[in-house]
Amino acid sequence: MANSRAPSPGSKPPPEVRSSMPPQVPPERTGGARLWIVLAMILIGWAIYRHYAGEVDQQPPIAYTSFYKAVSDEKVESVTLRGQSVLGKFKAPTEIEGHKLTTFRSMVPEQEDRDLLPLLRDKGVKVDVHSEEQSAVLQLLISVLPLLLIIGAGMWLSR
Repeated sequence: MANSRAPSPGSKPPPEVRSSMPPQVPPERTGGARLWIVLAMILIGWAIYRHYAGEVDQQPPIAYTSFYKAVSDEKVESVTLRGQSVLGKFKAPTEIEGHKLTTFRSMVPEQEDRDLLPLLRDKGVKVDVHSEEQSAVLQLLISVLPLLLIIGAGMWLSR
């Protein structure tokens, strides 16, 4: 029971063991903001993709001959031409290729159909024409986004 006694008032405390290594400081967590920036860029890219890629898939495709016949039969209310792509709306729900449709999409041939535009005008179809090119902002974002993702991933991995 010699060890259970309290040290006497005149005795020295045991010497401290000092190591030659500096004290360890826990690392700071600074990568949180970077991770949120990378996640935000991924979400923004996904939203842009859904916005521009999603609008084409909403209309069922029909053959060009079915589209031309519907215009001849005065069933088409309006069309939007974007390059070779045609998006359209019928005046009333119409049975085309076994489906009852109110909107449609089709492709015009690469060779110019000189009869199509006069037919659309004669039948009173509203025609909108859009450029095939994407907006300058979207082109810039698409070209810069991969670089930003690579830089962000590099910063995140280097921490």
